[in-house]
Amino acid sequence: MQEDKRKTNPILLKEYEDFIRFTSLSWDERDELFGYHFNGEFAKKYKVDPSTLTRWRRGKDFWERVRELVNEWAKDKTPIVVKKHFTKILKDPASPEIKLWYQRFDNFTEKQETTFVAHRATLQAIQDNTRALIDQEDKKSKKKSKKKSSGS
Repeated sequence: MQEDKRKTNPILLKEYEDFIRFTSLSWDERDELFGYHFNGEFAKKYKVDPSTLTRWRRGKDFWERVRELVNEWAKDKTPIVVKKHFTKILKDPASPEIKLWYQRFDNFTEKQETTFVAHRATLQAIQDNTRALIDQEDKKSKKKSKKKSSGS
C-alpha cells in the first residue's frame, strides 16, 4: 500500500527519485550535489523517516534503478579508463584493471573451462572400492562355475 501511495504522491515520488540518485553517487559526489553523504542526513533534509528509506531500499526496483544510474554514469567513462590504463596494460598485459572494468560495466564474461580436481585419497578410495567390487563379482562367478561343474 505504501508503494502505491509513493507512486501517486508527487512529493514522495520526488523524494524517492532523489534518494535513488543520492544512493547511486559516491560520497564525494553526494557531498558536492547534496551537501551531505549519509542516509540519515538525507532523511532529515527531506523530512522522511529513516525507516522509509530502509523500506525503499528493500523495494523490488530500487537497486535495479540505482544500478541503471551507475551504469549510465560509467558508460561515458569507459573510453577515459581505457585510455588511462592503456600504457599500464602495454607494460603488463596481464593487468586485471581493464578486465574488471569491462566485467562491471560492459557485461564482459570470460570463457571458463571446467576442470575436475580430485584428491589423491579420493581417487585411491574409488580405485579400492572398484577393485573390491570386481573381486566380489569374480568370487561369485567362480562359485557359480564350481556349482555348475560339480552339479553336472
